[in-house]
Amino acid sequence: MFDQPPSLSDVGKSIQHIDKEVLPKLESRLEDRAAIFLQTEIIEHKLAKIRFILHQAFDTHMEFENARDVLTQLLNRRFMHTVLSREINLQRRPDALGFGLLLLDLDHFKQINDHHGHAVGDVVLKKAANLISNAIRPSDFAFRYGGEEVLIVLVEVEPSMTKEIAEKIRKHIAQHQFSLPEDKRLRLTTSIGCAHAKGKYDYQMVINEADKALYQAKHLGRNRVFMSAT
Repeated sequence: MFDQPPSLSDVGKSIQHIDKEVLPKLESRLEDRAAIFLQTEIIEHKLAKIRFILHQAFDTHMEFENARDVLTQLLNRRFMHTVLSREINLQRRPDALGFGLLLLDLDHFKQINDHHGHAVGDVVLKKAANLISNAIRPSDFAFRYGGEEVLIVLVEVEPSMTKEIAEKIRKHIAQHQFSLPEDKRLRLTTSIGCAHAKGKYDYQMVINEADKALYQAKHLGRNRVFMSAT
């Protein structure tokens, strides 16, 4: 739910400290009132710390929930800096896997608006966003990047998983029949550019890599995934 921010690891450590150190001491000295008082104080301190961390996590979560695009329910662009800056900072850990960036564009979407009207286009876009959200992991972030473009941040992934998730999204959209008025159906495809960042500390550079990869996916015929080699 909270995408495991570093502070949440302190919750587990506090619980383990209570279970493995404080409670055994408390149980072994039930006749010593001073010892009982000391150990219960430690428990209260640890619980206060846990409450504080969880309140922070909930506040951050609710902030994200209130920052969604009205139509698609994807995150809006103003939170991109926060998420990508965090991912860049995580690259400094020696055990970091890196993060993936997908830039997705719905193929020939303008034709839907031109032929069926913007109201139908909005319905199709909303459903496509839902398919994308269902294809990524709960820990990942999907942003409405602009119009029918979506930017997806894949947290803690290797390059192979980055491309695998992109292919999953592409297939989800290509296999879906979008419902239109008067019982009509519509097929839609998407082109996706992928970039993987490990040891890179400029997220705009990674976005540019994904953008170039998206151009290649379109140039090669659309309805495909192209992975940046850099």
